Amino acid sequence: MVKRVSFMVHGQVQAFISGTIDNAVMLTKSSKFTHQKATEYGLTGWVRNTEGGKVPPFADPARDRAIRSLQNLWCIAQVEGEAQGDEDSLKKLLADINRGPTYAHVVKLEKSEKDTDGSETSFKIEKTVRK
Repeated sequence: MVKRVSFMVHGQVQAFISGTIDNAVMLTKSSKFTHQKATEYGLTGWVRNTEGGKVPPFADPARDRAIRSLQNLWCIAQVEGEAQGDEDSLKKLLADINRGPTYAHVVKLEKSEKDTDGSETSFKIEKTVRK
């Protein structure tokens, strides 16, 4: 039987800094990890990072230089999405995202059942949403 679940993952991810803190990009791999697992299990749906997945800018140039010297930072992150497919595959996906990718610590996984959507043909990574 085909089912659909909505999920929100709360956790911490290791952010690798490139350039100045103001223009830093966090390479968390959280959405890519979820996409890879969902595709592996033949699921459809989507995933995206939310506002929690960003390194905050620092106004103090001295602090910016000091932080840039660090190899990485731990940041709060949230990933949300919906997945659809057979129940066993959905259970596997939820177990995987509850463990999280390398360099991540999942604090909480929220999930709920949704109505199925017959219009999807694949699992996609959507653009980050600011809430």
